[in-house]
Amino acid sequence: MLTSFSRSGLRGLKRTSASAAGAANTMQLDPAAGVKGFEAEVDKLEAKLDENRNLLDEKHADHYKFVDGKLDKMDDKVSRLPKLVDGKLAQSHKLVDDKLGRAIAGFGTKIDALSDAVDALGKETRKDLHEIEKRLSDAVNALGIETRKDLHEIDKKVTVIQQFGGGVLALVTVGGSVATILSRTGLLGWVHKYPLDV
Repeated sequence: MLTSFSRSGLRGLKRTSASAAGAANTMQLDPAAGVKGFEAEVDKLEAKLDENRNLLDEKHADHYKFVDGKLDKMDDKVSRLPKLVDGKLAQSHKLVDDKLGRAIAGFGTKIDALSDAVDALGKETRKDLHEIEKRLSDAVNALGIETRKDLHEIDKKVTVIQQFGGGVLALVTVGGSVATILSRTGLLGWVHKYPLDV
């Protein structure tokens, strides 16, 4: 027992024993009691120290328990955080997918409308081309009819000239120009209308 105290500790005990304010918590040394009395006082102090140490341990335990509780709550929040993040991401992905789906559907509708418009325009264009082709064909046919009519008329005139060629040549021989003869016979206007390569 005595070896556990230093000299400075003993001096401190003597000072505290002389203090009236701390008389209850200090060692009361009785010279008549001797060493046994001193050991008894030391035992009391050790008991008091153990009591204080136990109280301190209890406070530390309570503090550790409180801190552990806080840490457990934080761990629980941290463990739930990935689930919350995943939920938010899933909602965001669904929202984006929905908007993208609506955009694609709208774009497809616009493409269908444009395709219908192009088809309608193609039908109108083909109809217009058919009408133009018909008109052109009618014009060509009419021109052919007129051309064949004119050629037939020319054939008739040539036949007349061939039939009366001898008489015309005789008139030229007798005297007068071809123009005069044609003028007199009424063929000058026809020659101007249908010139012949002679």
